[in-house]
Parts: sequence; C-alpha cells; structure tokens
Amino acid sequence: MKVVIRWISLVFAGGLLASCSPSGPAELRAENSSSPSPGAAAIQVRVDPRVELMSVVFRLAGSPEYNRGAVPAYTQAVDAHFAPFRRHAAVRRAGRLRRFRGISFNAPMSLAVHLTDPPALDEGVILAPLPDRIDSRWSSRSARGLVKDLQAFARESEFESFLSDHQELYALTADRLHEAIQDARILEWFQGFFGPRTEEEFIVVAGLLNGGLCYGASARRPGVPDAAEEVYSVLGVWMVDESGLPRFGPEVATTIVHEFAHSYVNPLVDAHARALQPAGQELFGMVRNLMRKQAYASWRTMLYESLVRACEVRYTRAVFGSEAAAREVAEHQSRGFLWTGRLAAFLEEYESDRGAYPTLDAFLPRVVDFFNEYVQSGQAAVDLADLGREVR
Repeated sequence: MKVVIRWISLVFAGGLLASCSPSGPAELRAENSSSPSPGAAAIQVRVDPRVELMSVVFRLAGSPEYNRGAVPAYTQAVDAHFAPFRRHAAVRRAGRLRRFRGISFNAPMSLAVHLTDPPALDEGVILAPLPDRIDSRWSSRSARGLVKDLQAFARESEFESFLSDHQELYALTADRLHEAIQDARILEWFQGFFGPRTEEEFIVVAGLLNGGLCYGASARRPGVPDAAEEVYSVLGVWMVDESGLPRFGPEVATTIVHEFAHSYVNPLVDAHARALQPAGQELFGMVRNLMRKQAYASWRTMLYESLVRACEVRYTRAVFGSEAAAREVAEHQSRGFLWTGRLAAFLEEYESDRGAYPTLDAFLPRVVDFFNEYVQSGQAAVDLADLGREVR
C-alpha cells in the first residue's frame, strides 16, 4: 500500500491476485488506456465498480482508511445515498472483520478484485481454498460470508443506480488519470527492469473514497494455461481542482509503479524469506515504531516495502532524473527505510549484468547478502543514529 499524502508518499503493501477480468456493464465502467508504443501492451485506466462497492461498505463500517475521500460532492452523495444501510449485514460484518481479523487497508481490495462486477458479484476465482495471493488475513469462510452480504447490499441499496448516476464523474476521473500517465513510460520501464511478461494486463483503478491511500493487487484464474494475470494499482484520489473534481499530477506515476511492483516483489521476498529473516528481524527491531505508525506490522512487510521502494527509485531515476530520485530516497529514509538509497544503488548491479541476473529472482540471493552486510557491518546503526539527529 502506498499512502500518498500528495505532499509526500509513504507506502503500504498490497499485492494480491484476482482472476476474473473485470467485465461488467460497459456503461458502469469508465475506462481508458495508455500504451507505451504501437502494438505494445496498454495500461487500462478505470473506475471499478467492485472497488467502489467495497470502499462504500468499509466506509460505512467506520474504517478510517475508507473515509478519506477528497471529492466533496462524491463523498456527500455516497453518504446520502447509503445512509439508510449503515446497519446492513454487510456493513456490520465488515466492522467485525476489521476488529477481529484485522481486515483493513489493502485486504478489502484484495478480495474485491477476485469478484465479478455487481450485481452478480460471483467468485471470479473460487475462494475455497483461499487463492494464494488474497491477503492472508482472509479465510475462505470470512471472504464468502462477506461476499454473500455484499450481494444483498448491492441489490438492496440499488448500487448500480448509484453508479449510473455518477458515470460522468467516473469518465472524467479516468480521462484525467490517463492523461497524467500517458508519457510516464511505466510499462516500458517494467518490461526492461523485470523482463517482458506478455501474459499480464496492467490496470490502474481510481479509488474515489481512498484519499491518499493506494494499494497493489493482482489476479489469475487458476488452472487456465496462459491466462492473463491482472496486475492492479488501486490509486486513491487525493487532489481536486477548483471545482472539487479529481486531478492528477505527474507524481502519480511513481505511486502506480510502486503498487504494480508489489505484484512482482512480494512473491520474491516470500520465496527467499528464510534467508532474509535474520537481517529483516533485526532491522525491524530497530525501526519498529516508525514501521507500525505506517501500518507495517512485521519484518516481512517491511522488506516488501524496502525492495519495492528501491525499485521505485530506479524507475524515478530512469524517467525523471537523478535529482528526483535523490528527493525520493530522502523521503523514504525519513520514514524509517534507512537503507533505501544504498539498496537502490545496489540494484544497479542487477540492471548492468542481465546476463548473470536475467530476472530479479536470480538477483535475490545478492539482496540477501546486501541486508546481511548492512546489519553486520554496523551501517544500520549508524544510519539510525543519523535519522535520530534529523528527527530531533
């Protein structure tokens, strides 16, 4: 997850899978696309009914992260239309899931992208057993219980009618977001850095109730050979123009890269978790308070973020230049990711020797070496002391 406070960017990890390609009523899905070159894969840009529905329900349940909407007329319309449903079974279940299972931040989005569009809200991916990239805070039982209640909520609240009433806003949002990223070379950089993956679809979703909170997610239908994997960046809307309508600056590109990167990076950290754990646990102990303030509750989540942020810096340097990359490094380090600049520089070894390291997975043992040396050399303690002086 990336928390964009426009002002700054602080992030959180998402990175889950969903398999059913969003295919609902065309009139309810505002969409655009951006392609890096003729014939190349395009980034789809949209407002997604599943994301809006899940956001509405968790907003009504009182989840702070879904009560950050920055588009005044839209949040007022949501509150007015759905006020009679604040005690609906779906809302009450969402509240219990947050309290007792920690279902919050990216977890609702990870389930949303596994469903078909309303009103059906079928399982686009069968939820039992739980798909391996749905956030682990879910269980098959808890996910299916909420889906059943969401189906009733969508029907009884006339959710499709609400979507239809706001189609003009959704179309404007998708158009403005598309315009902001069309020259950002996102896919060009991804294909160069991680390697071409023709079976993937990249989808940017504007979450109109999420404010500066952004999430990564992804999805593939199990058992279908060569099925396209959908890689999502659920981008909050945190800026508006003088009319109170969504606007996007060029900085959204790095946030989108961040969220897309989780779908690549998180599984690699998981695959090398045993080797990464000793250094990861020691580092987490040093910056635990800073991490937990940002909702990063474990060493593994911290390392997801660490490697994603370093990749983000490499993108920024390649597309926007060294000065922009240096500013980004300073921001990440101020958030407790003390090693960001060093790790980003270390990734240059990967980029410059693709013969030895054709994929980032092949380079992960070197990343393990980086973290071990960073801790054992005492550099982590030095950087932490420097951060302390800056904070004071």
